[in-house]
Amino acid sequence: MNLLSCYVKSQQREHLVDLVQRYSGCGSVIHNAAVPAAPETVLAAVNSPPSSYTINRYAEWTVIEVNSFMHLHDLGKLLSKQLQTIFLQAFYCVVVEYAYLLLYENGTLIREIEAKGCKEIPDRNFGQCLPFEQGEGMAFFDLDMIADYCQQLGIDISNQFAERTCTVVQDTLPAATSRLDHEKDMLHLIYPVR
Repeated sequence: MNLLSCYVKSQQREHLVDLVQRYSGCGSVIHNAAVPAAPETVLAAVNSPPSSYTINRYAEWTVIEVNSFMHLHDLGKLLSKQLQTIFLQAFYCVVVEYAYLLLYENGTLIREIEAKGCKEIPDRNFGQCLPFEQGEGMAFFDLDMIADYCQQLGIDISNQFAERTCTVVQDTLPAATSRLDHEKDMLHLIYPVR
């Protein structure tokens, strides 16, 4: 099982879709699309920005499925700050046993945990322990641990979509050069000039 999801505790869907589109530079927004079983293509390069964002509702959360393993700090900061809420990014790749969790609240990084391979101690364990974390130590950060974190926040990763249709924000730009061209606009969105 691969997990490539972001969760935003908000029902402000139109505003969220607009922010995702402006952040990503993706030119196409498809409303009322059929919910895909999984991302069609997962981008191989770890630092490749997503080219597709599938947006749906789950309880009080909005789920954003992406097709990249890129750590989305800028998106997390932007969405959590603009919507005054929580942003959670949860990734798991079964092939290489890669687990990643990123948590922002109101524009502030709260927690980041990353584990590559089957190790006793995560490669990255940053931020303050959340109220439900027991003790100071952590071992074997994996899909079960991600599921536990999500469950504590009210998210069931095994049942992500509440609606039969979704909104898809996808890239209509040719590869890297167009993405770099829109980077300046993205930075202005994240860090507005006053």
